[in-house]
Amino acid sequence: MKKVLCIVLVCVLWALAMSGALAEEAVSPYDQQETIKIGCVYPLTGSKILQGDYTGMGANLAVKQINEAGGLLGKQVELVVEDEGDDQQTTINSYLKLATRDDISAIVHTSITAYVLASAPYVVQYQIPTLQMSSGEECTIAGEPYMWQTRMSDHYQGTLLARYAVTELGMQKPAIVYISNTFGQGWSAFAEEALREEFGIEPTGMFAYNDGEQQYTGIFTQALASGCDGLIVIADPATAMLITSQIHTMEIDLPMIGSAGFTNAFVIDADPEAAEGWYAVTDWTDKVDSPASQAYVEAFEAEYGVTPENMSVYGYDSINIIAEAIRIAGSADPAAIQEALFEVDIDGAMARLSPNEHRSFSSQLYVAKIESGTPNIVGVIDR
Repeated sequence: MKKVLCIVLVCVLWALAMSGALAEEAVSPYDQQETIKIGCVYPLTGSKILQGDYTGMGANLAVKQINEAGGLLGKQVELVVEDEGDDQQTTINSYLKLATRDDISAIVHTSITAYVLASAPYVVQYQIPTLQMSSGEECTIAGEPYMWQTRMSDHYQGTLLARYAVTELGMQKPAIVYISNTFGQGWSAFAEEALREEFGIEPTGMFAYNDGEQQYTGIFTQALASGCDGLIVIADPATAMLITSQIHTMEIDLPMIGSAGFTNAFVIDADPEAAEGWYAVTDWTDKVDSPASQAYVEAFEAEYGVTPENMSVYGYDSINIIAEAIRIAGSADPAAIQEALFEVDIDGAMARLSPNEHRSFSSQLYVAKIESGTPNIVGVIDR
């Protein structure tokens, strides 16, 4: 009998030891690291370095605030940055550097739609939750289900652009001028569709220009020759800086509304007189008066001594979305974060941040008018 009891006791002790070993083995390696690492891809070099500077400032401010508040899961957060550079292949290589490491819990990715789409197969392959900062309509589909979007998509933004041009600026014969990359093609297509389907209006022309061009007087001369009564202009911030100045030189006296880049601080500061009077559809400006937005502006100005603009808020809100998912998951494991992202619902600097059915987080857009060098909010639309 004693022998039997001994055997039973040995079996019980073995089972307990094994269960403990299995429990220990079940802890994710990501939760055994000293810090929680979040990857980030944005321009550190090249023509979009100003955009990158602001993105980095926003992301680093979020990390600093999180760490000063005690970190996540009792650990400090570490931002691991790779350079987007000035081309698609550099961006893909930078994404792969992060995705192929064994210590990156989530990635904040570029704001360039074409670069996001090119990276999408690797997002799916490596299954690291990736919060990209573009507004590309196709991006989350291409990287499904691991691709997420901080901002509202092109569909909302292009539609609002056209709607405001007609109902508030009185355009009946607008010309659409757009950058011929994926971003510009997306916004312009949705703007054209809204003009036609909502108002029965055909634009007087669709005028595309190449990314990287420096002279725009020719294309705007063509737009004016089409007989337009207003301009809808879709441009990235680097291009918008040149367009406002060159249109101002041309002394065009028509209502003009552009994409988010026209509200960027460095675009306005480059030529305040040229930017004056422009309207733009944007994800955010420093005049958004929510408590979370104004707290962000105050913290940003205290940290860097300059006013934030929309590229900075993309980085800031993206980091905070990932941080909230880690809190919900109680883990820094990528698979756990992926599931928890569906449950995120926080007040971001941009707006209320909670994912819709397409895994896009921001819930509001704004129309701003540049007045005395400031992008003042003149309209708001909810998702």
